[in-house]
Parts: sequence; structure tokens; C-alpha cells
Amino acid sequence: MCANLASDGFFYDELSDYRKQLLHEAADLFPDETENFLKDCAKEASKIQKRIARSDVGTSKGKKKKWTAAKSYHKRFKVGKIYLYEGARAIRAYNSARHAHLIEDGHFAKNGKFVPGRHVMKSAVNEFRPKFHSEVEKFLFNFFSDIGK
Repeated sequence: MCANLASDGFFYDELSDYRKQLLHEAADLFPDETENFLKDCAKEASKIQKRIARSDVGTSKGKKKKWTAAKSYHKRFKVGKIYLYEGARAIRAYNSARHAHLIEDGHFAKNGKFVPGRHVMKSAVNEFRPKFHSEVEKFLFNFFSDIGK
């Protein structure tokens, strides 16, 4: 079980080996609940990404003639499908805009000046990390309380 905000799978590696084993057992015994848990976590992470992007990244709406919502950075936050990553279930919360990497990492503008990156994903990771750990604890508690019945 893994929840990725970025492509490197940052959360799962921070859990203890015992918790990892418990999460694997829970995923095997309750696959539907595990997938719902992952989807809910990814949706929550996406909400945090959107909020940070709205506050940190400006928009060119009304400034460019050919602006369309389909090309907007703010409209392209998405939650991916569940997949297997190194033997564990994973899901991504990402931005599908073609220029998202430029906003995230920075770029050189047409005038030659460097525009620094906004690091929206990194900020969202740092903000969501404690919440994710508490959600994992709740999920494990529910897992054990269901087994005890």
C-alpha cells in the first residue's frame, strides 16, 4: 500500500517494517476497503495541492487572448488509478497540464530571465504527510477492530 504525491513514493518508506507488514495483510484481507482508503487519501492530497496552487501560482486568465480552461494549470489536478508499485498498491495525485513541470521546477522566460519554481507538490507533500500517517493509524485500528469481531 503506497500513496504517492510525487513519482517517488515518499510515504510508504517512512513506515516501520511492522506497519508495512500489517498494511500488506490488511490489503490482502480487505482489498476493497484498501482501495477506497487509497482513493480517499489521494483525493485529500489533491485538495491540498489545489489550495496551495491557488495561493502560490497566479493565473493568466483574462491576460492572454487564447486562454482556455482546458489549458489551465489549476483545472488539471487529477487522481490516478490504483496500480502495483514494487508489489504494493499505489495511487498518484498529479497535475496533467503540459506546463506543470515548468511551474513546479522553474524555467527561463522568453526574455531570458529565470522564473523560479513554485514547488507546489513538495509543499503539498510536507503538509499532507502528518495527516496521511494519522489516516494510516485509523485504517489499521479499523482493520484490527474488524478482525476482533
